[in-house]
Parts: sequence; structure tokens; C-alpha cells
Amino acid sequence: MYAFLLLALPALIIRYCFTDRTFSSKQFIPPVLTGLFLGIFLCMAREFFFVSSSLTVNSLPVYFFNDMLSYSVLPSAAVLLIFNLISRDRAEYKAASVFPLEASFYAVLLPFTVISSDEKTSFFLNIILPVLTAAALFAQSAFVTLSAKNALKKSTSVILKAAAVLVPAVIPFVKQIWFFGGSIILYLACTVIVTVLSLLLFAFAQKERADS
Repeated sequence: MYAFLLLALPALIIRYCFTDRTFSSKQFIPPVLTGLFLGIFLCMAREFFFVSSSLTVNSLPVYFFNDMLSYSVLPSAAVLLIFNLISRDRAEYKAASVFPLEASFYAVLLPFTVISSDEKTSFFLNIILPVLTAAALFAQSAFVTLSAKNALKKSTSVILKAAAVLVPAVIPFVKQIWFFGGSIILYLACTVIVTVLSLLLFAFAQKERADS
């Protein structure tokens, strides 16, 4: 039941680390361990120090911003900040470490979030949410890589970085379609579009990094 939920992100981490042309796989051990540790720490804090309750949310904006801050924006930003504070490596390595760092973090947080929810057996949470999370991580990695690049045309850079920022924001939007009983065709279509866009952004950013 939970095979895809548990294995999707770890599989992507392994593939990324062993196919990166700039750094060896061993050089990604620090960000992977950091992400795992922070993910475990956050899950333990939520389990033992915060009351776990399913709040009834009837407002679309409230659900959107609550989910974006609790699952997407704040945890992700905190992980990046902590890694940047403890890492003394150059910017190129930090940019390359974003995906294994964040994916390792969500490889812990995502299963915890799903399995501890009231809808733990739903198709959306077990299949669609991991895909959306991976898409957001690809987009975030692309954003950091493109932000570190100075060779791109200003107009091109702005468009690509804006798209990379918008992709993670789509996750709570798609989740609220599911949460409020929206059409499965609608959230599947959104998932496909977001995933394809994020992969294209990630591929472009990786090419720019390899050519630099």
C-alpha cells in the first residue's frame, strides 16, 4: 500500500547522486544526512510536542495558506537556511545539494504526514502527493541553480525563476481540489502539467550548470 509513498523520493535521490556529472555521489552524503536528520527531528517534534488533530477547514484561502506554510514553504525554507548556515562549501556545491537535501527531508516528512492523516489509504496522498512533492523539489532545485547563474539573459532568467517559484505553490492548490471533493480529472491534469513543467525547468537548470 505504501510502497510508492516510501520509495519514490529515495529512488530519485539515489538516481540524482549517482548521475550528477559535477560532483561524486559521496559528496552528497552531507546534504542527504542533514535532510534525513532534520526530517526525523521535525516529525518527532510534531508527534511528541504538538497536539495532532484534524481541524475542519471550510475556507479555501485558509486551507491553501495553512498547507503551503506547514508543508511546503516554511519547512523547506528552514532546511535550506540550516544547511547554508552549517555548510562552508562554495555556492556551486550548495546549489547542487538542494535536491538531495530537500528530497531526503521530505522522504521522512511525506510518509509521516500521510500515514498520520485520517485519509492514509487515499490514492491522492499515496500516489499524487509524492509526485507533486518531487515536482516541487525539482522546481526548487532549478530555481536555486538558475539564481546562481549570471550568464542568462535577464528576461529569460526572470521567466524561468518565476515559473520555478510558482510550481511549489501549485501543490496546496491541487491538494485543496482533492480535499474539498473536486474532480479527479482536474487534479490529475494539474499534476501532469506541474510535473512536466518542473522536469523541463530542472533539465534546463542542470544543463546550464553542466555548461558553466
